[in-house]
Amino acid sequence: MRLMKQLLIEKKYMKGLNNDWTQVYIEMGSRDKKTNKLKYYKVTSFNHKRFSCSCPSYEFGRGSECKHIKNLKRKLSIW
Repeated sequence: MRLMKQLLIEKKYMKGLNNDWTQVYIEMGSRDKKTNKLKYYKVTSFNHKRFSCSCPSYEFGRGSECKHIKNLKRKLSIW
């Protein structure tokens, strides 16, 4: 099984109540049927404990984990 290399686009330390490390990754989505182009989504990690994604599945799924978050956790070996 071939793993795609994740792309870390932003890593910063946010000072706030939780002092979270915030990391933003790009994950590859599925291919668009009309244009035949790949879609890419931003997956944000907070201390590798909380995750959010910019895909429609995560937004409409009431915050449940989408396949992009699961793939990123698998790549980072966080289960």
